[in-house]
Amino acid sequence: LDGTGDYVNIPDHPTLDLAGSFTIEAFVRPTIPDETLAGVVVKRNVMGNSPAYGLFFGSANGVRAAAQVAAPGSIATANSALPIHEWSHVAGVWNGTTLSLYVNAQFAGSVNGTGPIEVSAQPLRIGTYGADFAGEIDEVRISNVALPPQAFLYSILFADGFGTGNFLDWS
Repeated sequence: LDGTGDYVNIPDHPTLDLAGSFTIEAFVRPTIPDETLAGVVVKRNVMGNSPAYGLFFGSANGVRAAAQVAAPGSIATANSALPIHEWSHVAGVWNGTTLSLYVNAQFAGSVNGTGPIEVSAQPLRIGTYGADFAGEIDEVRISNVALPPQAFLYSILFADGFGTGNFLDWS
């Protein structure tokens, strides 16, 4: 994905309508610091003008990871920037009352909210939301349960081609 119009469009399917708890996770390797909010994995609401759920990258303050839930209007933002040209595992977890964000299986932020996630017929998109993601996205997983952070360690250790590098350097 070069950040200029490249993305994956997945047609709507009932399994993508996450009305309750969920987890969205992916490995990302950004290649440029993005000042705008680029989509990693996003499903828009019925009107198509805001997300029903998703993971995002970027902010006006530098490179950040974020997870957003539209119905409660919640957003959780990582406390530190993602490294450029390095793989990071990011996960957004919604348990029905709290939206939490994890970067490399480490808690990075949370926010409370209420209300269901809006169900829509919009497609799921990987690599775009307003701005296009510049870099690589791999191992996208969407679960209809709120996974514990220990599950992300398994993803990191046993993902194809991953498990080496900086993922387990907690210093």
